[in-house]
Amino acid sequence: RPMWEDPANANGGRWLLTFGSPDMKLDDLWQETLLGMIGDCFSQDSDPQPLSRFITGCVVSIRVRGHKMGLWLSEAQNANIVREIGRRWKSMMNLPSNIRIQFETHNESGSGQQKPMYEE
Repeated sequence: RPMWEDPANANGGRWLLTFGSPDMKLDDLWQETLLGMIGDCFSQDSDPQPLSRFITGCVVSIRVRGHKMGLWLSEAQNANIVREIGRRWKSMMNLPSNIRIQFETHNESGSGQQKPMYEE
């Protein structure tokens, strides 16, 4: 579950997409993310282990100052796993190359001072 209190998230992090532009269709991106999770589209037959097993949930925050969508992972230390999930998520949503998603670890999220661990 995408909750700080869930022990599965203790060593994880989240990919974060921030919406600053009304041109980005939040509903469509949210739908693509949910369908990708339901259809196990984060994993491929060639993967040594299914990448979907590292995804603990997804969240969307609708706020006046800007919207956010997050993909929560149980893993933050294995760069290959984390980055590949981020690349597949970005591809799944058909985001243009100028739109970046950022990964931050859960133990530092919300501090306001954290720089992203990865960016795709």
